[in-house]
Formats: sequence, C-alpha cells, structure tokens
Amino acid sequence: MIKGTISFNRFIKKQKSYLKGLIVTISSVIKSNTILNPTLSLNLTHIIQGALNSPSKYVHASTFSISFLEDSSKIKLRREDNGIGLILSTVFKKGSSLKKLNERVTELDRALAIKNEPGSGSVIVINF
Repeated sequence: MIKGTISFNRFIKKQKSYLKGLIVTISSVIKSNTILNPTLSLNLTHIIQGALNSPSKYVHASTFSISFLEDSSKIKLRREDNGIGLILSTVFKKGSSLKKLNERVTELDRALAIKNEPGSGSVIVINF
C-alpha cells in the first residue's frame, strides 16, 4: 500500500457530496516500503482529483475506480469508469479537468494513455 492511501480515502469521504452518488473504489498493489517524493505525491493527489472530476462531469458514470500497481519499481495509476465514454474534443478544452490532468502529467515528464469506448466507459493510465 502506498503511504498516503489513507489520505486518499479521507479525500474521497470529504468529496461525497460533490461526487453525487458515484461509487468510488481505490485499490493498491504497491510494496509497503514504497515512498514517493513530496512533489510527486502532491502532483499525484491533484491528478487523482482531476480524474475524479471527469466521471461526474463528462461521462455520467455510476462507478469509478483508481488502482495503483507497481511494476519494475515503476508505479502505474489506472482510472476506470463505467460511463458513456469520453468525447475527447470536449474534455480537453480550456479549463477542463482532463486538460489540467494532462498538463500535470506532462510537467512530470510522464505520458497519459486513454482507452475510450463510446458507451462502454473509459480508462486512463499514467506510468510514474
């Protein structure tokens, strides 16, 4: 488990009214001794916050999951929902949460991958 996962769970509890009934699941398959540097940890928190905005604003999802995986000392963040899919031309407009999420990922010199099936939800993967 990533140190700080409890903070994410607290964050989710505080966001309940904003999430409007969205079912959120957070899972972690990370070694217990994995520690993120403070800058990456803060950016990761903002990235998750941005990722939470998209299911409620754009994709009309009822369930949403965030999972953390560790592979060869790299961390993979996977965000998945069961919504209507993303209309990419809309979600990357100025001021949107996914545009900001993409900017944060780019600032960290990382890549954002989106798997999008209209009508079948969307998956966003970021490798750290």
